[in-house]
Amino acid sequence: MGLLAYRQNITSEHGEDGIIEKIFEVIGEEPRFCIELGALDGKHGSNVWHLIEERGWRALLIEADPTYFEKLQHLYAARLDVV
Repeated sequence: MGLLAYRQNITSEHGEDGIIEKIFEVIGEEPRFCIELGALDGKHGSNVWHLIEERGWRALLIEADPTYFEKLQHLYAARLDVV
């Protein structure tokens, strides 16, 4: 069975949330650190929001658009484990 069978959207756009969860179920979750390029506002269309908010992962989120970056900073202002 291919990974596409595990598609599930929490905040992702094309089922990546479920696929990522299945991958880490198979290979393990250590060290629980993720990076997202093009993070937008930190939630909409995010492939890692679920990992950060619901599974306690640390993260590096990168966003070039100043408007989205401001929203991203606001969302994670109190989190020292998300930069």
